[in-house]
Amino acid sequence: MNNEVIVGKELDKLHSDLLLHIKNFTTSVKSKELSLVTSSGVYQLGWLDAFRLFLEQYKEDSSPTKKMIVSSLYRLNKTCPWAIPLYFSEFFKEGSYKLPLRAKRIGSKQLLRGLKSCNDHFIMENAGVLWQAVCKAGSTGSLSLESHYYDSATIEVHNGFKTVCDLDSFFYGHIPTGEIRDCRIIVVDGAIIDVSEIHHVLEYSYDSKSNVAIIARSFSEDVSNTLFVNWESGKTKVIGFTLPDSLETLNEIKDICTLTSSTPISSSNGLRINNIIMDELVPRDIFYDKERSILRLLLDQDDLWRLKKSKSELEQKYDNETDTDIREILASRISRMSSRTVVVRSKLLESEEGIFSDRAGAFFSYFSRCASQGVAPASEDCLVDYLPYSDADLAIRMASYDRKSIDKIKAVLRLEDENE
Repeated sequence: MNNEVIVGKELDKLHSDLLLHIKNFTTSVKSKELSLVTSSGVYQLGWLDAFRLFLEQYKEDSSPTKKMIVSSLYRLNKTCPWAIPLYFSEFFKEGSYKLPLRAKRIGSKQLLRGLKSCNDHFIMENAGVLWQAVCKAGSTGSLSLESHYYDSATIEVHNGFKTVCDLDSFFYGHIPTGEIRDCRIIVVDGAIIDVSEIHHVLEYSYDSKSNVAIIARSFSEDVSNTLFVNWESGKTKVIGFTLPDSLETLNEIKDICTLTSSTPISSSNGLRINNIIMDELVPRDIFYDKERSILRLLLDQDDLWRLKKSKSELEQKYDNETDTDIREILASRISRMSSRTVVVRSKLLESEEGIFSDRAGAFFSYFSRCASQGVAPASEDCLVDYLPYSDADLAIRMASYDRKSIDKIKAVLRLEDENE
């Protein structure tokens, strides 16, 4: 490796080139010079696409200064992309925007009027159906955008906390879509290997005719076969669900147990499945969606209170976390902390889905964040009249920190491969 230390005039040129590139980038976004061309039309790209566009334009740049800006844009894009213009405005001219001392409270209809005139084609065209989705979701719901082949958009509401559990493979195609009432849920943070472990569960279901769902990391083939054969013959009503081995499921058991106020069976806490007192498990309703292979937990009022509390705690952790990978995991958990999912189906091409999904998500989160934080008047470049107060404050602070950090750099170490 050949190492080179960049200082003095050469470093000044690197800084000035970087700032010029960023300024040109913001100008091109502001003037809507960039477009997405699809077979159904040409769509102008703007501030809601800024994070994607910045990554694309600077994908060859591996400098630490670029990474710093990307980190800030990533954070704003996840929480409130509407605040990205404010970030760039303050980055180039600190103090150009004065945040009020206190947040203001305004009605959702006034916020909607601002969004309807935000000069974004997709949001202006679909504001009506997106607003219906916001109303149906309420304060504890989430939004999902799907494509379909019909000209008009439709809305579906799916109640319940959406888990990432898979139906055990032996049951595939046999469990119909529908609600399973008064179901006792057993959560196992581990694998169930021996049939003897679940003998008393099967016996309880047989005697009481009770519905039981067992959620575990995995089942042995013997256990899966025993569960299915007894269920298929009508002797028991015990169904197995598994958790796929992925980053997304790392905290799934914790989240399920938090919402249902239950304790997982685990070697770490000394609990064993064959010691469970079945009558002490609180029966609850669940819903299985065969078409999408999704298990949902239907929540009562106590569950909803726990969901709101858990979501608030996760959002606080997200705001305080600096590691990008951990923030990604937290963002995924937060997005699923909802009591219902409102699915908006619209006619989209595959090339349009990502960008339009970003817009629908920005529309949806805008109302909930304005409601929870209060608002501040938006800066001149923003697409909306108001910004969530804390998000505006975050954009200002990150812009100031990033610019000062870049200006304080006195040397850059460039590492070059000897083979280049």
